[in-house]
Amino acid sequence: LVILITNSLTNYMEKIRDLVKANKSLKPMDILLDKRYPHPQQIQERLDFLKFLLKDGQLWLCADQAKQIWQCLAVNAAFSSDRDECFRWFGKLMGEEPDLDPGINKEFFENNILQLDPQLLTESGIKCFERFFKAVNSKEEKLKAKHRGYVLDDEDLIGRDYLWRIIMTSGEEIAFKAIELLIEVSTAIGPHLQENISTFHENFINDCCDKVN
Repeated sequence: LVILITNSLTNYMEKIRDLVKANKSLKPMDILLDKRYPHPQQIQERLDFLKFLLKDGQLWLCADQAKQIWQCLAVNAAFSSDRDECFRWFGKLMGEEPDLDPGINKEFFENNILQLDPQLLTESGIKCFERFFKAVNSKEEKLKAKHRGYVLDDEDLIGRDYLWRIIMTSGEEIAFKAIELLIEVSTAIGPHLQENISTFHENFINDCCDKVN
């Protein structure tokens, strides 16, 4: 069923892209491919049903289907709203009880999320990035969960360069959220880095100066 719904979404999006290519003035709500439901609802219903299957069936979304959904909605979106819906959905998958196979988090993060133009990120996009960023670096023990936050144990965070790209190239609102995330993961220092705190501070300041210059 998971494969069936994923393929249905992919096939549907191929038809929509063809329509938009032929008529660039089309708006999402104007498209009723089945004469019943508008385009945004077509995507949402498929994703909601897929989320229900994963949650109720106690399943994990596997690598192939995760990549397929990301490619058809985030990378090859027909409308910006498609991409935003994709960000929201993947962000929800990485909630307190993740529905994405934990074994593929790092690979999916590096090969898909970190390959997307950071200027395409919306508020939902930065939230999606943040959840993967924290989950992946926690699993790699670069970040360690403590109380309600995280402690930095290794400054070589996976996705750190991308985080800086968001800060430097995105709009003000998204860049500000990225700065908040950078501050959050760079100010709570674990015992390992505390031993050479002056070196850590020097490296961090130099890194900031290099990026800005």
